[in-house]
Amino acid sequence: MRRHQTTRTAVLSAGAVLLASTAVAAALPAGAAAAGCAVTYAVSSQWQGGFGANVTVTNLGDPVNGWTLTWSYAAGQTVTQAWNATVTQSGAAVSARNVDYNGSIPTNGSTSFGFNGAWTSSNPAPTSFALNGVTCTGGTTTPTTSPSTSPTSSPTSSPSSPPPTGAADITVNTASRYQTIDGFGAAVSIWGGAWSTAETQTLVGLGPNQLGLSIVRTGVSPVSGEWGTQVSALRTAKSYGSDVKIMASPWTAPAAWKTNNSRFNGGKLRTDYYDDYANHLSSYVQYMRNQGVTIDVTSVQNEPDWHPDYDSMDWSGTELQTFVREQGAKVQNTKLMVAEAVNLNYGYTDPTLNDAAARNNIGYIGGHLYGTEASGRLKPYTLAQQYDKPVWMTEWNLHEADGGGSDIWGNPANAAV
Repeated sequence: MRRHQTTRTAVLSAGAVLLASTAVAAALPAGAAAAGCAVTYAVSSQWQGGFGANVTVTNLGDPVNGWTLTWSYAAGQTVTQAWNATVTQSGAAVSARNVDYNGSIPTNGSTSFGFNGAWTSSNPAPTSFALNGVTCTGGTTTPTTSPSTSPTSSPTSSPSSPPPTGAADITVNTASRYQTIDGFGAAVSIWGGAWSTAETQTLVGLGPNQLGLSIVRTGVSPVSGEWGTQVSALRTAKSYGSDVKIMASPWTAPAAWKTNNSRFNGGKLRTDYYDDYANHLSSYVQYMRNQGVTIDVTSVQNEPDWHPDYDSMDWSGTELQTFVREQGAKVQNTKLMVAEAVNLNYGYTDPTLNDAAARNNIGYIGGHLYGTEASGRLKPYTLAQQYDKPVWMTEWNLHEADGGGSDIWGNPANAAV
């Protein structure tokens, strides 16, 4: 999850292919002056006509208060949706501007952002980078495999003629079923405060002027002393709503258990702490049970493929498979979910689904909607269907609603958004 106050939770079917990934490193050459920057540019997934990229900028000079990163693309490469930065493009020139999200970049500090894009003629490899006009030089690499063609399908029948004047606009045939929807919902604040009782009742209630949400997503803090923050809201949701399901997502393990010894900037869970992490998740579920809150679904990781400078943790698909196979059964009284990748990248879920022992320890497949449609995965996930694992879309946010300064969670002056 990127830092946004409200996210949508719903169940969607999705599908497609894991494609090439590439890393582009740009850094100062040996002997360069202290002022400058280093850029790590990685194409995390790629499909016919589109790609997703993560960018990390490291400042090697004086602290930067508000920054703009520029680079150039070849013909046919364009940026679409972005997060944690405002990304614009004019011809080949691309500009990523970030003043309010992450603030300044201290010397030897870094910041991260990401975006989805489209391409027609060649792989999306930038040709140069500059931070506030200071050039970051270095070579680039491109994917070693070509993206496959996006699956296509045709309607099985032609649409019927428009109804005559006065006829019903919609006819519901309850005998025809296409997709099971487990529910719709929203997330509580992952950091900071909680919904009030009145807000919770408005969100989950079924009365007039109430929204009737049936899924609530909450975060699992790496600090157990913070678990009580959401108890009142979650307890109210369970008691006031109609069969409300609670889903819990961890953004990171405790810092001491990770390879980078930090809650931030990704870092992997050390293998010698896999059992501790399983017990950590199980302890959270039991703590909530003792508070009268059943945690119906517990994710192993929020966005294992996104490593920003806030709570985050990096996993590969095979690492998730290993953890779930060897430790998943220790997380009691809940159903596990894998793996909430940014755009439902199957590389993070196929290994678990293809491993019978790991597969038996999970109840759900999860993913986010950022770029999912463009990647061709907004469709049934055949492997998940084969093993009867429901697929939940657990997060999306309208980034165009982002504000700045005191309006960081959305600009109320932007009436159109």
